[in-house]
Amino acid sequence: MTRSVTVAALAFATGAALLQVQAELPAPHWALVVPLLGVLAYRVPRAAPLAAFACGFAWAALLAHQRIGDWLDPALEGRTLEVVGVIASLPVATERALRFEFEVESAASGAKVPGKLLLSWYRAREAEDEAASPEVALRAGERWRFPVRLRRPHGAVNPHGFDYEAWLLERGIGATGYVRAGGARRLGERWAFADVVQRVRGAVRERFVDRLGATPAAGILVALAVGEQRAIPVEEWRLFNRTGVTHLMSISGLHVTLVSGLLAWLAAALWRRVPGAVERL
Repeated sequence: MTRSVTVAALAFATGAALLQVQAELPAPHWALVVPLLGVLAYRVPRAAPLAAFACGFAWAALLAHQRIGDWLDPALEGRTLEVVGVIASLPVATERALRFEFEVESAASGAKVPGKLLLSWYRAREAEDEAASPEVALRAGERWRFPVRLRRPHGAVNPHGFDYEAWLLERGIGATGYVRAGGARRLGERWAFADVVQRVRGAVRERFVDRLGATPAAGILVALAVGEQRAIPVEEWRLFNRTGVTHLMSISGLHVTLVSGLLAWLAAALWRRVPGAVERL
């Protein structure tokens, strides 16, 4: 039984992986084949791996159709749209702008806008036509009304290079754009669990920056502590690449979290078991 389950799981993963290398998505109606293969697998157990393979392929294809179906309507590209939503990520300061993910709650005139956007709020007008200059600090969880200009996800696909469009698809971002000058208004805050987590991450980042300033060390420590890697300067990434330690920025954040959690648990356990020390403190 265990062996058959393992084979089926591997077949499912293989089917999902095969979808990733297709030049075009298959039509959704091909998913109707899966129930037929399920019946075949029930009657002929040896066909179970084939059914699992088809399920994996169809599952990945349906998810991809769902994500791409949420992309911006081409007719809305280049138009000024007013959207209301919540800042869903830590705003990151680039050379010209603040960049953040924005979860859309509603759009004016009933426009069909993707559920998640990647927006830039420019500091200077000359950086982008009619782009706004942030007058206040942005925080994750804040609800805003923004006038925006959007476009569908687009990125160059170069061999061995970063696939920006695939990155947007992975994060469920259906459009990118910028905030236009005038009309931006803060409406309040949302206190969902994810927003609280982002606020805590932001507080940790701000504490590092306040103590260390705009130094490479601050960006590295922020990446290790809260997983925000975009504060690391390009020169440091080049140094990491040349010395072969780039992978540490990807895994150490999780390791730091696990170790800190274990130490907090150990401290709490000792605290409860030594009442004399607690009273003395």
